Amino acid sequence: VKVPLAPPALLGLTNLRGKVIPVVSMRRLFGIPDELFNESTRAIVVDFGENIAVVVDQILSVISVSDDQIEVADTEQGLVSSEFLKGIVRDAGSYELIAVLELESVIEKNFKSEIQQHPKSSFSGGIKESDLETRDDIEFEEEKQIVCFSLEDEEYAFYIDAVQEIVQWPDRIVQIPNSPNYFLGIMRLRERFIPLISLSALFGYSHNGVKDSSRIVVINKGKRSLGIAVDKVNEVMRVKSSYFKEASDVLDQKEDMITSICQINERLISILSVDSILNLDIKEAEMKDLNQSEQLIEEKEEEENHMVTFKLGQEEYAVSINFVQEIVRMPDSITVVPNAPAGVEGIINLRGTVLPIIDLRQKIGMERLDKNERQRILVFLMNGTKMGFIVDSVTEVIRLPQRYIEPAPSISMGNDGFIESIANLTDQKRIIQILNPRKLVSDSEMESISEIEEEFKEETGD
Repeated sequence: VKVPLAPPALLGLTNLRGKVIPVVSMRRLFGIPDELFNESTRAIVVDFGENIAVVVDQILSVISVSDDQIEVADTEQGLVSSEFLKGIVRDAGSYELIAVLELESVIEKNFKSEIQQHPKSSFSGGIKESDLETRDDIEFEEEKQIVCFSLEDEEYAFYIDAVQEIVQWPDRIVQIPNSPNYFLGIMRLRERFIPLISLSALFGYSHNGVKDSSRIVVINKGKRSLGIAVDKVNEVMRVKSSYFKEASDVLDQKEDMITSICQINERLISILSVDSILNLDIKEAEMKDLNQSEQLIEEKEEEENHMVTFKLGQEEYAVSINFVQEIVRMPDSITVVPNAPAGVEGIINLRGTVLPIIDLRQKIGMERLDKNERQRILVFLMNGTKMGFIVDSVTEVIRLPQRYIEPAPSISMGNDGFIESIANLTDQKRIIQILNPRKLVSDSEMESISEIEEEFKEETGD
């Protein structure tokens, strides 16, 4: 897993028997040009207070030498400066001369700023109450927050307080015989089983198969949870209460499933009833038998972190949902602002609110990506200012038990500290880097963005 804005010698992070460790290139430590990895390439795991994997071209042998065999090295040996040598050993085994490295000194020099700034990360992975945005002094018109998704060409939504999480399509679904056609079966969500239904089948739409965009929206009320298979999750958005009307002109078989209609310009979104869907025949008796046959351990009370996960390139990142106001689609256009801070794409009008837009790729040193339909804007509220960050795609909204989260290795934090922790999902072979949005924008950048926002309001009269 690559780390954004990391020192050149840091290749990334990897999972070694359940522990996330940084991977460092020995070639880059000494300024030697890279070569492609091959069958001889190896990683030596060294303990410097925290484990670090050092990649070398080849391991020739393992030998033992006594301290009195190590001579002082006062001159450069090959490509290595004497300051990084503990000494030299002559005529050891089949080797005439061996240079003994002071590897700790090499690491300290290459990662000096990271070690000084983060000598030992104390981040626990959770979000402290003091870290959350204070919003008492900000007045907002009454709004409702909804999770919007697609079935065929129609849009539906749940109120966000009913949505437990949004996850990718499971690897395995256990089918139950003699079930309704909309009941897909049972899926495992970490340490428990939940029933899974297809809204497409329930509403009589044709089945187009599972796509990359297919997601499972997990709804919950009380102790009951249910997975809802949808074609695509579009947005998580806040909408003024006045945009919601009582449901009307809907098909008979769906009339008890829809509580209201949200109209935004020409866009109609049907708000679904959680109670009606949870009351469907979902074969709970069979699910109970399955839980017992699998000897499933009851889920223990444990602190969880509610996260939004997203992608930049091939890497996966997450942010606490406490920071996320909305997740919206890319607009048709963004108004460019002259002399804006680096990474600021411009501003948009989001339902009457001026929203500065920042390209998160550029912010963390990645190449700009051409606009596409998978991109989303994560809307954060920081210091009273709403800001939108463009990401390649939003993958899930998940709850991560605290035990999966660990501090980021200190030498991987050369990114202004905005990556503070790692979610290490060993079973899924996923390493997710967790961002602190407050560290993405400096105080001076925040001031400039606020000025841009005020100038735009004055020009437009908003």
